[in-house]
Amino acid sequence: MTKPHETTSSSYMIQPDPDRPGWSYGQFRRDDDVAPPDPYPSEPERPIEREVLLGTGPLTWCGSERRSSRYGSVTLDAGSSMGKVLDPVTMPETSFHLENIQGRLVAVVKKTRESSHVGDRNLGIEPSVPEVGERIVLGEGIFGVLAPQWDAAVNVAFSLEPMDGRAHYWLDVHALYRAHEQTVELILEVFTDPIREG
Repeated sequence: MTKPHETTSSSYMIQPDPDRPGWSYGQFRRDDDVAPPDPYPSEPERPIEREVLLGTGPLTWCGSERRSSRYGSVTLDAGSSMGKVLDPVTMPETSFHLENIQGRLVAVVKKTRESSHVGDRNLGIEPSVPEVGERIVLGEGIFGVLAPQWDAAVNVAFSLEPMDGRAHYWLDVHALYRAHEQTVELILEVFTDPIREG
């Protein structure tokens, strides 16, 4: 059994990768790593200018988001982490013009299923099954559009950089595992606040 290699500032662990069955991965965990904010910092009364439908389909994220503890972006992907086809994906909105605006990312559940993910064992968080029609707030911050690096079939990923500058847990980890592989409408609620300067 492989044991973590202890140093003064970090530890290195080998463990099964739930995103790729049969694979393992190495992960550094720094001694100054902190647990996700609970409750997730939000401003529910912040005024909304408009809602933008980013797409519809099963929600997921790149495994590097979990391994780095950033949890900063999501995408819509027709396939599960086990390779099963779930639902088709549509992305009607060209989202690049929305970059750098402030907003809230929301997943409205259209169809439910058991997630194939085991969750984040380091955090003790497991997936849960939401209700159809449930509105899951994934996070708030500065909106960005990324090119996913793990699957050419995925068009884009959507990120939210938090306003408080934290390096980890950009999105609400508990909400992510409630929305994982659920067929959702992914919506950006655009705040009326101006674009962040600088």
